[in-house]
Amino acid sequence: KTHGGGGKGEVREKQNSSRVFLTGFGSRGVAALAVMPLTVVKTRIEAGDRSFGGTYKTLLGIYEHNSVKGLYRGVLPTVLRDAPASGVYLLLYSKFLDAALAVPGIDQAPRAVVNFVSGIAAGAVATVVTNPPDVVRTRMQLQFLAVRPTMSKGAV
Repeated sequence: KTHGGGGKGEVREKQNSSRVFLTGFGSRGVAALAVMPLTVVKTRIEAGDRSFGGTYKTLLGIYEHNSVKGLYRGVLPTVLRDAPASGVYLLLYSKFLDAALAVPGIDQAPRAVVNFVSGIAAGAVATVVTNPPDVVRTRMQLQFLAVRPTMSKGAV
């Protein structure tokens, strides 16, 4: 039994589902916290807010006007979206891959294709399950636009 080296006819070691989920959940939760200020800046610039200038000036402007709180606006919905999404994704990817590798004759297919299809399926399910918190996060990060809309009519 191997841990996924990719050899033909490979049998993957069964992994504890809780551990797989928590690995994805925890690592993405920490990553989401680490990059949150840049996520806030990106969301504002994408929404058309050019009041501060470029990325660095926007980061400083948000900090000057709202302190650290402004740089972490929407952090809870972000973590509630990203961490479970990564946990669900990693768990489903592992399960889909195990199921695919159990199909007779699958060793004839290129391993990259099997991995790719497992990843697409896991990503699609994780996205559908975690989309609502993403909508909440985006709305929280764009609350400042409620008083002065700058987005075009067709923008989402």
